[in-house]
Amino acid sequence: MKVLIVGYYGSDNIGDEVLLAQVVRIVRSISPEARIQAISYRGEETRRLHGIQTVGRNKYFKILKAIRESDLVIGGGGSILQNVTSQRSLVYYLAVFYSGILMRKKVVLLGNGFGPVMGRFSSWLTRTVLSGLDHFVARDPDTVNRLKSLGVNCPVTLGADLAYYGYRPREAGESRRVLINLRPWPESRGLVDAVTGLGRYLLDRGYELFFLSMQEGKDDVVLREVMAGLETEIPFVDNSIGTFIEGQETYFAMVGMRLHALIWAGIKDIPFVSIPYDPKINAYTQMSRQGSGGEVESVTEEGLVEAFETLCRDRDSRRRALVAANETIARESEKNREVLRAVIQE
Repeated sequence: MKVLIVGYYGSDNIGDEVLLAQVVRIVRSISPEARIQAISYRGEETRRLHGIQTVGRNKYFKILKAIRESDLVIGGGGSILQNVTSQRSLVYYLAVFYSGILMRKKVVLLGNGFGPVMGRFSSWLTRTVLSGLDHFVARDPDTVNRLKSLGVNCPVTLGADLAYYGYRPREAGESRRVLINLRPWPESRGLVDAVTGLGRYLLDRGYELFFLSMQEGKDDVVLREVMAGLETEIPFVDNSIGTFIEGQETYFAMVGMRLHALIWAGIKDIPFVSIPYDPKINAYTQMSRQGSGGEVESVTEEGLVEAFETLCRDRDSRRRALVAANETIARESEKNREVLRAVIQE
């Protein structure tokens, strides 16, 4: 079997690399000898990390050749189908999937988010392409609702994020270590000041701070702004596909912004406070039964401190709720494999 995996790979974003690793893992569990390719910005790095073949993201004729030679095209997770951040990106992914449909390949999206898609033409184009899919496994209920609202007419299954595939509960441990993750945000001075204030609060109370960067050249830059404000050295956590999926680290809590930073904590049963910047963050926070420190545009030091203090008071129950939610999410994530196997057998 020949498989082409489509996503935002090779961009130094560890969350996206975890998604690719999980799709490869699922494909190999069904067809160990499958020949797997992925579209990537940095092919050599992707080949080294995942042990698969690649095709350049902007090599359009080579992508069409890869689709023609494949039996199966997989959309490998993430929020690639939206035009809030980029219209060009939406059209790019729709073009790849539609090429697979026109060539009569099996086209399946696994663990994907969806939307928002703005504009009448973009909505029509998205509805037309997605209605030709063999299956869409949604990572959350909001995705299912958006697909239905748009009128997408393809089989849709509510699953969960691919990062949860293979989740197992961790042993509880004692720790005073707190993780912080941020991503760049337009006019982020208020965000940096609020998190710097929270950092001072935590250090004054004897917590150890650690920074978690999910995308090199972006998250680490804004976190270093916080470090400068704290006027003390804060270590960065070693972050890799292996530590994301299998790491056994013990932390008291996380305060995080990116979805897959929160999932990094979530699958390790670490209670967290989110700083939502997108509906997907609110959706995951609610699904995991955790708390928010306030929307990014209006976040304050006081709001973050209050949310952290609430987590401290309720930490044991918050962790139990997280473990229970994780077990449910993990069962839903298994649907990614079940659907893929069924489509292949068809």
